[in-house]
Amino acid sequence: MNPEFQRNLWLELSGNRLVFMPVVLSLFFLAAILISSPEWQWRALSGTAEVIFLIVAILWGTRSAAAAIPEEIRERTWDFQRLSSLAPWTMVWGKLFGATAYQWYGAAICLAVIGAAHVFGDTLAGRPLGLFLATMMMTALLGMSLSLLASLVGLRRGYANSRYEVFAYQLIGLIAALALDGWWETIGMGDTMSFMVAEATITNVAWYGANFAALDFVFVSVLVALGWILLGCRQMMRAALRVQNGPWVWIAFVLFLIVYAAGFVAPEQAFGFWADNQRTLLAFLMASGLTYAMVFLEPKEIVEFRWLTAQLGSGNYGRVFGRLPSWTWSLIMAAVALVALIAMGHQAIWNYAVADVNLVAAFGFLIRDVGIFLFFAVSARQMRGDLGALISLVVLYGVVPIIFGQTISENAMALFLPFAGEMTLVSIVSAFVQATVVWVLTTRQLSAQIAGNPS
Repeated sequence: MNPEFQRNLWLELSGNRLVFMPVVLSLFFLAAILISSPEWQWRALSGTAEVIFLIVAILWGTRSAAAAIPEEIRERTWDFQRLSSLAPWTMVWGKLFGATAYQWYGAAICLAVIGAAHVFGDTLAGRPLGLFLATMMMTALLGMSLSLLASLVGLRRGYANSRYEVFAYQLIGLIAALALDGWWETIGMGDTMSFMVAEATITNVAWYGANFAALDFVFVSVLVALGWILLGCRQMMRAALRVQNGPWVWIAFVLFLIVYAAGFVAPEQAFGFWADNQRTLLAFLMASGLTYAMVFLEPKEIVEFRWLTAQLGSGNYGRVFGRLPSWTWSLIMAAVALVALIAMGHQAIWNYAVADVNLVAAFGFLIRDVGIFLFFAVSARQMRGDLGALISLVVLYGVVPIIFGQTISENAMALFLPFAGEMTLVSIVSAFVQATVVWVLTTRQLSAQIAGNPS
């Protein structure tokens, strides 16, 4: 048995707790039966079990998953685990299912009660029992795994053990689980807590021109999403255990997201005035968004930059390739998509009169913004951190354009926003000039840090 999972079982499933859970749940189930009329007793029992499942498996379970590693840090046992011989994947599922073992114990009782209510009272109104129970377990697992992934990301950034941070990690998983629960209801697999089974509002999904049953499509999509989340947990655990991650998993993930999302874009649809090459446009937008996300989330350490610089100087390009941060690959994919749009004559590139945003200027501002994040990362310690970068972006995108627009002219806002139309060229030139200035300053600051003379 997985030693980490076994250790958590010993901690979570004591004899008293094993007895306490079914006794308390039985009292709730008995109360639900007693206050209901005979014809509604089975539905009341099933609805009560679903409410308790929501509380135990999703609300409480996401908390336990989010706190699994922070509690180890507070109890000073995390360093011993990092020095152990346990593999990253062993650590992931040992903590994901071990730290939440008691919640899954209570959830299993609720699922058994829901199954019994369906067998004897037909509470699911013809919906397959196995599929319904599977959707509930998938919802809980999605919330727990996302909470664990968020805590691992926080650990990598150096924020992992305060109660406020644990709550933030839990909130991410909780919101995702509740959103998924809402999706189940729209495709006819919602709960029976209202004693009524709602009809599906979405029955078919169009993807790459083919129609799929909504239930089948969402079910498979959630399974795939769970696979990616668990793989992300493994990658973050590898980083926490100082095992080097290559770029291929991230590249595959970005490509998967782009291909998956592009399937929902039908040829007759359009984003605003962009009526052509929509999937390539979507690839550019998604790659740009992921660049922002990763340049914010990934740690930006001077030691890593110093190592990369040294390897570049030594001509070890293969080693540099394997250690480049994830945001670089997202930025490269955005550049490739932009070149493809230019080659295809996309309206947002050539027909300035019908485009609201010029993508070339937007890409220039993206390069500038990445440089701003890195500038604050390599600056002197009193200026270091992502908060300064975020404040700078708010000023550059919100405050400065308003000041220029009110004091000079509305067209002057194109200096700081990717405007199209008659100010397209101004916006493009301004974006790349700012990007050049920011990257020159960042490079100089990084060189000073590497030389040991930070300004």
